[in-house]
Amino acid sequence: MRLRPHLLLILLVVPATALASETPPFTRAQEDFFEAKIRPLLAAKCLECHGPSTQEAGLRIDSRNALIKGSEKYPVVVAGQPEKSPLLKAIQQTADLKMPPDEKLSADQVDAFRQWIKMGLPWPGNRPLAKSDSYPAILASHWSLQPVEPPPLPAVKQANWPATGFDYYILAKLEAAKLQPSPAASRRQLIRRVMFDMVGLAPTSDQVTEFVSDPSPNAYQRMVDRVLASPQYGERWSRYWLDLARYSDTMGYNFMKERRFPFSYTYRDYVIRSLNNDKPYDQFVMEQLAADLMKLDDQRDLAGLGFLTIGRRYRNEQLDVDDRIDTMTRGMLGMTVSCARCHDHKYDAIPTADYYSLYGVFASSQIPGDQDLPLIGTPETTPYYGEFKAELDKLEGKLRAYDKMRADKFTHDFRRQLPDYLIRAIAAPTDAELKQLKGLNVAGENIRQGLVTRWRQFLTDDKQSAHAVRGPLRTIVLLPKNQFTKNRQDLFNKTRQLPAGTAAGQINPLLKKRILDQQPENKIQFVRLVADLLQETYLKSIKKDALLSDAEKQLNELVATNGTPTHVTLANVTQFYNRDDTNKRQKVLRPVEQHKAFARGNPPRAMVLAEKSKPYDPRVLIRGQAGRKGDHVPRQFLYVVAGADRQPFKHGSGRLEMAQAIASPNNTLTARVIANRIWMNHFTTPIVTTPSDFGIRSDKPLQLDVLDYLARRLINSNWSIKAVHREILLSATYRQVSVDRSQGRKVNVDNSLYWRMNRRQLDYEAMRDALLQALGQLDLTIGGPSVALTESTSIRRRALYTFIDRQDLPGLLRVFDFPNPDQHSARRPSTTVPQQALFLMNSPVVIERIRRQVESDESAKMYTEEWINLYYQRLYQRLPTDRERDIGRNFIGQKTETDSNAKLGLWSQYLQLLLLSNEFHFID
Repeated sequence: MRLRPHLLLILLVVPATALASETPPFTRAQEDFFEAKIRPLLAAKCLECHGPSTQEAGLRIDSRNALIKGSEKYPVVVAGQPEKSPLLKAIQQTADLKMPPDEKLSADQVDAFRQWIKMGLPWPGNRPLAKSDSYPAILASHWSLQPVEPPPLPAVKQANWPATGFDYYILAKLEAAKLQPSPAASRRQLIRRVMFDMVGLAPTSDQVTEFVSDPSPNAYQRMVDRVLASPQYGERWSRYWLDLARYSDTMGYNFMKERRFPFSYTYRDYVIRSLNNDKPYDQFVMEQLAADLMKLDDQRDLAGLGFLTIGRRYRNEQLDVDDRIDTMTRGMLGMTVSCARCHDHKYDAIPTADYYSLYGVFASSQIPGDQDLPLIGTPETTPYYGEFKAELDKLEGKLRAYDKMRADKFTHDFRRQLPDYLIRAIAAPTDAELKQLKGLNVAGENIRQGLVTRWRQFLTDDKQSAHAVRGPLRTIVLLPKNQFTKNRQDLFNKTRQLPAGTAAGQINPLLKKRILDQQPENKIQFVRLVADLLQETYLKSIKKDALLSDAEKQLNELVATNGTPTHVTLANVTQFYNRDDTNKRQKVLRPVEQHKAFARGNPPRAMVLAEKSKPYDPRVLIRGQAGRKGDHVPRQFLYVVAGADRQPFKHGSGRLEMAQAIASPNNTLTARVIANRIWMNHFTTPIVTTPSDFGIRSDKPLQLDVLDYLARRLINSNWSIKAVHREILLSATYRQVSVDRSQGRKVNVDNSLYWRMNRRQLDYEAMRDALLQALGQLDLTIGGPSVALTESTSIRRRALYTFIDRQDLPGLLRVFDFPNPDQHSARRPSTTVPQQALFLMNSPVVIERIRRQVESDESAKMYTEEWINLYYQRLYQRLPTDRERDIGRNFIGQKTETDSNAKLGLWSQYLQLLLLSNEFHFID
C-alpha cells in the first residue's frame, strides 16, 4: 500500500519503536492466522509499492522487521497497539490517507489486520513476502474469480418498466442516482437498430412498414425472433469473433513461398455455421481448441481448429506457441497469460511456470502439411471440381517433371561422387583434413548434407551387421576416429580371420584384399580405400557389355540399386535441395500453391492441429530464452482458474482437457468474458472496460450484477448465445431512445448507468453492405473462399468475405478502423475522420456502383419525385419530409439538362450525397 511522504505528515506522531533483535514467541494458532489472513493480503495489496524493488515513502513491508522499522520518517505500526498504528487508520480509510488507493479492504480484512497488530505481529520465521503469496488473496477477493452468482433482483419504484431480469439492476441504479430511463424508441428506430445489430443490414421499407403497422402486443418479440433466425445473423456476429481470433487469409512474411492460406475460409465458415445453429458456446470453445480429439457429429467442425492455426506463422515454434496462448487466454478467458512468458505476471496470479504448462500443451501439437489436412468436403459436392482438378494435374505434372529431372541428375552425380560423401559420412574429417585429400570433386559448400546423413544411417543399420560389405563398414563407422590407430592391427587380424565370400558372416573378397593390401594408417584412409573400390566397381558396371563377378555385383549393389542412399526419387528429392535449388523449384511450385489456394473447385479442408507422437515435456525457459532451460513443469491448467487442487493433464498433449477446463461452468471467467463481449457489441460500451483483461488491474464493473445475470443466463440455457441476445434485445434498457438529456449527462456523462441507448456508427462491414444493399447490388450467398473486394466495382459479396492480407492490409480497411489481424483484437476503435468521407466522395469504386444503379433506375422512366421517394426508402426506410423533397427537387432541377448523360450525372451526385449523410452512417 502506498504511504506517500506528503501524506505521512498528517499521521499521528508515535514514539519511535526500537527494532527488536529477536522475534517474540508466538503460538501456532497466531502464526497460522498470519499465514491465512495477513500474508496473502500484504502480498496482493501492498507488495507492489512497498516491496524489495519499490519502497514508496521509504516503507518496506515484505518482512516483519522492515514493517516495524516503518517509513523514512515515521513508524507505521506499533506491535500490540492497533489504535496507535497509522497503518490501521490508513486501511480503514477514515483519514486523508487511504490505502490501498485503488480498492478499499473489506470490513473483515480490516478487522483481521486489527487482530494481527493486537497479537504483536506474528510472522513465522520472518520469511519475506513473495509474489506467489498474493495468489490465495487474489483468488479469494478479485471479483472476476468469484462464482457467477447474480444477486436477487432489487426492488424498484417503476415496477412496470423492466422487461427482462437485468432491467431491474439497471433501473435500481438509475433510481439511486435520481435519473429516469429514457422513453422507448419508435418502431422504425427499433427495427433498424435490431437489424443492423444482428445481421448488419438495414430492413427493407416493406419490413419496416409491416412491423410499424403490426397491432399485436408481441410484434417486437416476433420481429426479434425472425431476425435471430436469419442466416445473415451468423455472418454479422462471426466478424466480431474473427477479430478475436486474428483472422487473416495469409500467414504473413514467408520469403519466396506462398503466403496465402488455401483453406482459411473454412474457419470463417465454421464460425458462421456455428452461430447460425446456435451451437452451445462451451462446445464452440472446445472445438476450436481440440476438435481433432472430440467425437463430432459433423466433420466440418474440424475447421474450428483454425482458431489456433490461422495466426501469423513466425517460422519459429516458440513464437507460434506464444501467439496461440495469447489468443486463447485473452480471447476466451480474459487473462493476459503471455505476460508471464519471461517472468511471473506482475499483477495477476500467473507464474511463469503456468505459462510453460500451457506452452507444453501447444508444443505437443503440430500443423500437418496442406495435403495432410482432413477433407471436409468431397469432389462430388464441390462445384467446379472438374476444371480445378484438370488444371491442378497439369501444374503438378510440371512440378513432378522438374523434380524427376533433378532426381535423375542427383542420382547420376551421387554415384560418381562416392569418396566425397563416404569420407564425410564415416570418418567425419575436419576442414584441414579435407584439404589434404586429393581427388575429391565436390566443394564443401556444394555438399548435400542429406546424402551424408543417409549414408551414415544406411551403414549403421543393426540389421545389416552380418552383411559381407555393410557389416565391416558398420564396425568402422561406429569406431571413434581416435581409436582407429590404437586398434588398427586388431582390425587387420580380424579381417584376415573372416572368411572371404559374399554370404552373411563373411567379408567380400575384393574388400578384404583391398584392406589387407593397403593396411590404412587411419580411419580416413580406410574409408577412402573403400570408397575408391566402390567407385571403381560402379564405373566398370556402366560400361558397355560390362561383366561383373559376384563380389563386384555385391559391391555395386550398395551404389546402384533402388533403396540405396544414391537412389534419389520423387519422394525424397527435396531433402537434397539447397537454397538455390529450392528457389528455382519455388517458381514451379508457386503456381500449384496459388491454384490450390484460389482456384474455384478445390474441395475444402480443415486447418487443424495434430498431436505429436510424443508429448513435449515442458520446462521453464528462463527470461523466455530457448537456450536457458529451467525446471520441468507439468502440462496443466492455470492456478488462477483451477485453484490449488488442479491435476496434471493425463491424455496426450492435454489439449482436450485444457479445452474442457476453459468451457467448464465452474470456470468463473469464460461465461463472463463472452457475455461482456456480447453486451459491448449491442451497446458499443462493455460492462468490463477491458474486455480481454479481467485480471486484478481491471476495475470492478459498475454493472457486475448485470454481467453475472447474463453469464448465468448463458450457462443455464445450455450455453445458448442466442438466448443472451434475446434477453438483451427484449430488454427495456436496449429499447430506449438514444436522445441526449442534459440531466442524464450532468449526473452520468459516460452513460455507464444506461439512462439512454448509445448511438452507434456503422463499422466498415455494415457500411459497405448497407451501401450495396441500397443500390440493389448485394449478393447474399453465404460462405466460400475470400475475394478481393476493396477495389472491385463488380463483386457483390458481403464485406465479411474480403480477402485479408495481414502483411499488406488494404489502406481502405485501415481508414475504417479494421483491426490489425496480426493479433487478437478485443475492441475496434470507432473514429470519424475526413478520409472516410473522402472515400465515399471520390472512390471510383463507389462512383461506378452508384452510376450503374442510376442507369438501371433510369430504365423505369420515373418522375423526379418518385426517384426521391425511392432513394429515401432504400437508404433510410422512410419517405422524405416535405422539406427534404423540396431540397431534392431543387438539386436535380438546378440545371435544365436535356442531355441524358448529364441528367444521370446529377442523379448520381444526389444519391451519393444521401449516402454521405449521418442518417445513413449512424444508428439511433
